[in-house]
Amino acid sequence: MALPYILGVLKGDGSVFKRKDKTAVIRLRTISKEFALAFLEALRSIAFSPWLWNKEKTTGGKTVWHVEFHSKDFLAFYKSLSLEDINLLLDTQEKITSFLKGFYDSEGSCSQKQCVFYNSDVELLFLIRRLLKKVGYHPGKVRPNKRCYQLSLSRKAEVLDFLNEIKPSIPHKRW
Repeated sequence: MALPYILGVLKGDGSVFKRKDKTAVIRLRTISKEFALAFLEALRSIAFSPWLWNKEKTTGGKTVWHVEFHSKDFLAFYKSLSLEDINLLLDTQEKITSFLKGFYDSEGSCSQKQCVFYNSDVELLFLIRRLLKKVGYHPGKVRPNKRCYQLSLSRKAEVLDFLNEIKPSIPHKRW
């Protein structure tokens, strides 16, 4: 389920924009090589030809991985999607799980007690909450955080089930 994963990533850490020269850019920048490779493979699986490169030690001494491709059609498609459109696209448990994986890879963190999703878009977190409920989880309420909002999944058994189900790409997010 590549497209739901890609949409989840782009709703998190990814970016979709048009440069001044009118080039349509879809990009992910991350310090996780595994995350970059997972995004790269998802893009390739739906016939895009992304580039992968890194810049050595530019963020706190860490390598930053870049995945990028150019597509006016994808930019137009992505920009046309509302959160409700995304909700309608996610019509199976497999698609929901794939989207949640992409979003968690981008915006999630985990401890022994809970998985937490962070984002500045409160409506997006309400969608994440609905999707988690739709596939059988019991997330908490969306709450304000210092600079954004957060949503937690706190039942220990559900945290383990969730991580086993989505199989995060980033090793330290696997718990």
